Amino acid sequence: MHAHAFEALTAADAIAARTVRCTSCNAPIFFARTPGNRTIPMDIAPQPQGRYYIAYWTRSHIGLGNIATDQATVDADEPRFDTHFVSCPHASTHRRRDK
Repeated sequence: MHAHAFEALTAADAIAARTVRCTSCNAPIFFARTPGNRTIPMDIAPQPQGRYYIAYWTRSHIGLGNIATDQATVDADEPRFDTHFVSCPHASTHRRRDK
């Protein structure tokens, strides 16, 4: 794939290209980087009350923006996403806490 061709894809295409399955509940998810540069699992279905939006995507990763901190610059109709930790029934087995 040509380097510029990937950048022309939509956010939905970027998500579809990175969709995997949760190893616990088998739900479709994608991994993305938070504004703090942490990689987290995200549900692929947009959620009206989601805390994140797709800020950018590259060949190597999807970058998230935080709705709360970027509210003034985010379009009202921008799809919002939640971390898979919100919906996974086995989230506690995967969550890592910094010490």
